Amino acid sequence: MLGDNFVWGGLHNVSPLVLVVFVGLIAVAVTKKLFDFFTSTSDPFGGLKPWEPKWFAGMRFWLGARDMIHDGYEKYKGKYFQLPRNDRNILVIPREYVDELRNYPTERLSSIQALINNMVGQYSYMDVLLESNLHTRVLQSKLTPNLANFTSAMADELNYALAKALPNVTDQWSEVEIYEVLRTIVARVSARIFVGLPTCRNDEWIFSSIRYTEAATITTMLLRGLPAIFRPFVVRALPSYWNTKKWVKRGADIILPIIDQRRVSAEKPGYERPSDLLQWMIDEAKGKESDTYNLALRELVMNLASVHTTTMSTAHVLFDMCQMPEYFNIMRDEMRIVLAEDNGWQRLTPTKLRKLDSMLKESQRVSPPSLLGFHRLVQNQPITLSDGKVLPPGTHVCTASYEISRDEDILPNQEYDGLRYYKLRDDPANDKRLAFAQTDKAHMHFGHGRHACPGRFFASNEMKMILTELLLRYDFKFVDGQGRPTNINADEFLYADPSTKLLVKKRVEE
Repeated sequence: MLGDNFVWGGLHNVSPLVLVVFVGLIAVAVTKKLFDFFTSTSDPFGGLKPWEPKWFAGMRFWLGARDMIHDGYEKYKGKYFQLPRNDRNILVIPREYVDELRNYPTERLSSIQALINNMVGQYSYMDVLLESNLHTRVLQSKLTPNLANFTSAMADELNYALAKALPNVTDQWSEVEIYEVLRTIVARVSARIFVGLPTCRNDEWIFSSIRYTEAATITTMLLRGLPAIFRPFVVRALPSYWNTKKWVKRGADIILPIIDQRRVSAEKPGYERPSDLLQWMIDEAKGKESDTYNLALRELVMNLASVHTTTMSTAHVLFDMCQMPEYFNIMRDEMRIVLAEDNGWQRLTPTKLRKLDSMLKESQRVSPPSLLGFHRLVQNQPITLSDGKVLPPGTHVCTASYEISRDEDILPNQEYDGLRYYKLRDDPANDKRLAFAQTDKAHMHFGHGRHACPGRFFASNEMKMILTELLLRYDFKFVDGQGRPTNINADEFLYADPSTKLLVKKRVEE
């Protein structure tokens, strides 16, 4: 009979690769269907084609997120809609409900769990942040309130970093890989505050922290392009995953003895504790947080969070200026005036660069680190909103933050204006609210509410200082015949093109 022999005979002649792909696709579809059954809502999907199964749309989201998010926002503006990701469907909420959700306790609605899911934390080591909020406590209680006290140290390290990063620049144009230059500068200035002297000038530490950031980011990007069911198997074939582990070990080998030495020294009379992130975590740690390896790992993860996003954001601003070079003189004029009035970098000097602050915010509005914001994961109990909407446990909610900040009804005159917020802040009601590091329902690229990015005020000062010194010392322009590089999308993440080269030369003042 036709029966079994026909089936097995046919399978015998099929390529093993085809069988693997076929079985894999079935596994993806079934697994996603089961997972979505328990965690999805009944809301419509953005970017879903009429013929398209949701599991396939989830795979397409990896490279097509921008169009899919835009489609959902345009079709369902002011309403709930879902987006199909490889790992789960996520629910995009209207911005009107942000204030209702923003202050929910972590036990009910977790921002850190959503972040770890987004960053595939078990493979990037970011899941250490799930163990406690030690990093948030020290950033909010030690760094941010005392930020002005670190301006002098940051300026000192910036001088050192620029000399190391651009040693051969003359008064003639030359090409530089600007992303690598910026990343090294950011890593060094951040390290001055994160680990202090002399470790911040240990080239092996700087190199290890940069390479860990690079490897972990690549691993995240690649794994986010795969359904979650495949990740445990595929990850071990990724060179970036093994590089992540290698650089974590290298970095930990440097930091572990420093932690031990500081603890020994602290027992001696007259010991002056260093004022840096590492020491704050040592002092603040309780219980399991005090584990030496745990502290070293947190130090590396803080570098990942700081170096990657700050480098990207600084690159975007520089690209914007090269595209619209009239802003170079506008910003340089303000920089000269402020530094002259303050006689160099003083405690509050970064806060006086209001035009630059405006350009940072405008650049972030147009080229944010993510197209989605205000990520939260509903924990073990459902949440009922004021309109009766029920969010089941396991629901990942977020806002279409990019679309919101590009919405003409919310923010009129969408054409790029580097002085937009400088002008808006002339109104006393807007002065504090529209500063770069502040958040509201129209600007959620740092998040919003009690769980907004705890390091954003430090990042703001750091970017202002780096850009000021770069612009006052050097001229920049695109390589002849090239314009602003197109931003790179991977899932909802937005990246400045790291391969971009700029022409640079020392400034000659007229």
